Amino acid sequence: MRLATEPFLIVAGNLVVLTYNLGVLLYAIPIPSRRIKKWAPLLIEDSIYAALLIMLFSTVLYVSDYIAAFSGVNLYQVASWLEDFMHNIISEYIVKRLLTIPAHFFPGGGVVAALALLPLTLIFYGVVTATASLLVPLYILLKLRSLLTALGILLYALPFRLGRNAGASLIAFAIVGNIVFHFLPHWVILFTTTVEGSYPISGPRSPPGVHTSKYLYPAWGLVAGAANTTPVYGLLMLQRLSDNASITYLVQRDGAYYAAGQAGALPAGRYRVVFEYMGLRLLPLNQYVEIPHDLSPTYTYADIPFRLDFVFKNVVFLPQQAVFLASCYIYNTSIEKIYIDKNIYHVTIVCEGAPGTTNTALIAYPRGYTLLSVETSNIVSAPEVEYLSRPWRGVPVEIAVLRYTPEAANYTLSLEYSASEKIYKPIIVNNIKNKSLLDISIDIDWKKIIDFISPSLIAGIGYTVAAFSFLTVMSSLVLSFARFLGAYAPRIIFEP
Repeated sequence: MRLATEPFLIVAGNLVVLTYNLGVLLYAIPIPSRRIKKWAPLLIEDSIYAALLIMLFSTVLYVSDYIAAFSGVNLYQVASWLEDFMHNIISEYIVKRLLTIPAHFFPGGGVVAALALLPLTLIFYGVVTATASLLVPLYILLKLRSLLTALGILLYALPFRLGRNAGASLIAFAIVGNIVFHFLPHWVILFTTTVEGSYPISGPRSPPGVHTSKYLYPAWGLVAGAANTTPVYGLLMLQRLSDNASITYLVQRDGAYYAAGQAGALPAGRYRVVFEYMGLRLLPLNQYVEIPHDLSPTYTYADIPFRLDFVFKNVVFLPQQAVFLASCYIYNTSIEKIYIDKNIYHVTIVCEGAPGTTNTALIAYPRGYTLLSVETSNIVSAPEVEYLSRPWRGVPVEIAVLRYTPEAANYTLSLEYSASEKIYKPIIVNNIKNKSLLDISIDIDWKKIIDFISPSLIAGIGYTVAAFSFLTVMSSLVLSFARFLGAYAPRIIFEP
């Protein structure tokens, strides 16, 4: 389940009111004690600052993202860059260990090989430790930066400054860390390229993103039909027009789709949108969408701040997993369950179409459902019903095709059907982690293996120094920003 920030902000708002009222109460209380009275202005001041932080919550996060955008990369690319480097350095270490195996067949060769690899082993463990120390806070920021900011505001709003240090430290870590981690590749390259013959990454000599799509958005959104009805386990497919690269999202039981990792990221560009559900291909109102380079964040979810919704005006997603598709315009819908202990539903759909012409409606549902009745009003004759069967991604689907001719522009369709308890989940066979879409390469420069020991030692030491110096600078910035927010004894909340 995705974690939302609203509950923390709501609690923080209530604490702001409590803190302010406590300050006013201490002002008015008839106790001549300076020790007690001194808290009155402090409580009122703290409540005002906390209220400002609540109001500026999204703005502060957006500003941090805006500053970080100047790095030319995003946190997903930085994390992928570090993971690739760790994979490469481990592979290189294993290969060099394997190259020493022949030495063990000679007397004393094993000891010589172990002594020769000792510096490399020490550097290997140092590099892995440094990379893990970078990845841990980076993963925390990737998944929880907005949630940590909201939690920090909640702690900041506690009366009598009970959580001021922890709250300010959390806010500082989320905001400062989100900015500075974007510049980590540039920092590492600055250090390592100044050492002759060293470069820590086996592959391109540029930061991640220079040869890739510069903007990647871990998106989420809602899929809804007429009357705000939502599907259960549909497939939302976005196809980029520039290169036909596609990505598929599974719409969950609440009608939302989301993907927080690199596999679900959307590069900037123009997309064609198709939604598959119960064997039908549905087109939303926004059939073509443009993912801009400056997509605005919403921060509704902690780790997937970018929202993109899709609406279908001529589709009604019915309870369980049925769907109604009409060639008319649907402007009113009512759905009710007839029996509480049975899955029998009565649906009334009011449509507007061209009178005197043949209209078509489709009702699709998994096998095991039963269409009990179809009634219409303001049509020339009873509707013709044809039943079709087809599999859809592992789901057996039945489709009822209705054809009728309305005699007036407005007419009504009434349906009754019984649904089974089973919920089907389609099989995704084309969820493409397309290289042209994600544009990320993981290449190992095997020429380094020939150099054997010396270049690895120099590169490993340079990288380790760069990593730990980066963490030191980031810690100093976090502490300074926490003091700016009012923490008198700030702490590093997540120490590497």
